[in-house]
Amino acid sequence: MFRTLLWPIILCFVFSQSLQAQATLNNPQHINSKSGLPTDNVVSVVKDNLGFIWIATTKGICRWDGIAAKVFEHNPSDSASISGNFISRNAFCMSPSSNNLLIGTENGLSIFDTQLLTFTNFTSKSDTSNIFLSSIHALYVDRQGLFWMGTDQGIVKFDYLENSFHVFPFKGNILEGFPFEAKKINQVFDIRQDVENDSVLWLATLSGLVKFNKDMNVFTSFLYNPKVYQKVLNTFNKLTAHNNRKLYIGTWNADMVIFNTLNETFEHSFGPITNDKKYFFPLSSYSICPKVHK
Repeated sequence: MFRTLLWPIILCFVFSQSLQAQATLNNPQHINSKSGLPTDNVVSVVKDNLGFIWIATTKGICRWDGIAAKVFEHNPSDSASISGNFISRNAFCMSPSSNNLLIGTENGLSIFDTQLLTFTNFTSKSDTSNIFLSSIHALYVDRQGLFWMGTDQGIVKFDYLENSFHVFPFKGNILEGFPFEAKKINQVFDIRQDVENDSVLWLATLSGLVKFNKDMNVFTSFLYNPKVYQKVLNTFNKLTAHNNRKLYIGTWNADMVIFNTLNETFEHSFGPITNDKKYFFPLSSYSICPKVHK
């Protein structure tokens, strides 16, 4: 299964680049374990401002310089190594204000200085009060520079200056008559800021879509098609916020649903469950690139 994860990453990059700059992919290079990666199970890829490619895998991270890979793996006897080897696919990103890589692993949060090649780690083992650090699913830095984490305990804000965490568990109204598990709505697997409203963060959870007003600490939950409720169409793991004010949301079963943030309603779903092949691009919802209609 994990081997297939690389294709959505590559294809999403190719199509987004072609849409934005009409770029072409010439002489592609196949990078795998034979090239020096710790495994072929790639979950995410980012590029830093020096041009290095950073690759997250299920066995640590590595830097690709175009010729060779430098691998960084967890060493249980070395507290200065990365906090864990298994990287969550939505928990790997560059900090927009520094040269730091933000990494969520099975053991905690690692902040990696890509120039000094040093890790700063925050784990639940080092601080048992931060049990949420053992379940980081998503990392996101909003336009105001605030650092957010999606965990099993809800959305969490990290304060760089104080090295402290503030947990925001879900507190809101739930539609009556529908199965609800507090644990699942607090399992946040992706985070995106509203394209217009800086106060709003959209959260992909295992129990629907959640709107979080970070200034007022107010939560609002949304279910896809509540009149004919299907759990499989409300377990979300990927968000893409488009300038058309719509959210393109991936589910665990490879369907995609579309949410209109202007009128706050779901519009469509595409994939094996709904079987609408007219608009659906046949990729697993590990990564989403909306199809553009001219």
